[in-house]
Amino acid sequence: MLYITFSEALEKAKLRIIREYEGKESTHRAWLEVHVDSYESESNRLQMIVLEGSPPKGWIIVNYGHRTLTAFDLQGNKLYRWTNLCPDSVRQEENSRIERLVKGAVSILNGDSRRR
Repeated sequence: MLYITFSEALEKAKLRIIREYEGKESTHRAWLEVHVDSYESESNRLQMIVLEGSPPKGWIIVNYGHRTLTAFDLQGNKLYRWTNLCPDSVRQEENSRIERLVKGAVSILNGDSRRR
C-alpha cells in the first residue's frame, strides 16, 4: 500500500494555497510555523503553518496524533484534507525494504544463487 507522508502532504498543501492565492506556482511570502507537543511527545504534535500577510493568505493545520493535515484559503474555506498520513520514517523504512527486495530479485535473475 502506498502511503503519503507528512512532508509530502505539507508540500502539496503549501502549493495548493499558493496556487489559490497567487495564481502561480511560487510566492515571495514566507511560511510562518508554530507547534505544540502535547504530553511532551512529537507523536502528539499540533502544528500550524501560515502564509504570511495581513490577513494571512492561507494556513495549514497538522495533527500528528490524528495523522491529518488540512489546508485553508484566505477566507477560511477548507481547500483539502489529507488523512491517514504516515511519518517520514515509515516511508524510509518501506523504501529500504523495497530496495532490498529489488536487489535480491536482480541477483536471482543474474543467476546468483547465494542467499542474502
